[in-house]
Amino acid sequence: MTRERFRPFTGDAASRVNLEKNALALVLCQVRWPDLRNLRDPEQLGALVRSLDEAFTDYPEVREGQELAFNITPVGVAPVPGEQTHDWLSGDGAWIATFSKHSFSLSCLRGYTRFEEFTERLQPLLDSVLAEVRPPRLERVGVRYVNRFSDDDVLTNPAAMFHGFGQPLTAADDSVQLLNATQQCTYRIDDLLLQVRSGYVPPEQTVDPMIPPVAGDSWVLDLDSFKQDATVADPGTVMAVVQKLADINYDYFKHAATDAFLELHGGGGS
Repeated sequence: MTRERFRPFTGDAASRVNLEKNALALVLCQVRWPDLRNLRDPEQLGALVRSLDEAFTDYPEVREGQELAFNITPVGVAPVPGEQTHDWLSGDGAWIATFSKHSFSLSCLRGYTRFEEFTERLQPLLDSVLAEVRPPRLERVGVRYVNRFSDDDVLTNPAAMFHGFGQPLTAADDSVQLLNATQQCTYRIDDLLLQVRSGYVPPEQTVDPMIPPVAGDSWVLDLDSFKQDATVADPGTVMAVVQKLADINYDYFKHAATDAFLELHGGGGS
């Protein structure tokens, strides 16, 4: 699959789709590096975290935790534990910078408006992390957009809202309840990959521990583009990769969204 098949954005801002009803529950950028000698020692790791603490002045709240991801599988939403993390949160809690001995990420949980604002926040944080960690290379750079819909128009017929997504059969008896229905596809675009996950999520469940669950049913479209080949750990190089990954996610969403979806969610542009 080439980017032309996604009808890509060509640089004209007027042609971008701007939704009045933003369904993004999570926007995330993460970089990962290999095992590093200077991060093995707990004292050295603690000193590095304290250095980052001084650099992340716009993120006053701190906390420690453990990486935990959720995979949507045919048998349900399964948790996957990870390593210890250090988080810095913005004053309103909408933005979270997360550091571990193998990765750094910036997440936006609400109020996302445009990717330019995201990169304005990401750039100085990434500069500080790479300067402190000094990795010889990055093993993975990823950009992820999780769209979550709970309105009846999408829940009852997602195939009418997005091209290529089938609808599960409706039970003939009220005693039969659909618990989970998922779809997953992986694409290659040159040296980059795009993983698309979609499906129904039951009440009080989530596809990511960072995303608070909702009381009712929801349908998610999770776009995760990434580069797994070695990337030079230079901020300018990394940000260029991040921009390409964000463009792929955007191109896919624009290609998948139907006219009915754009009309329902106030999509401007073409």
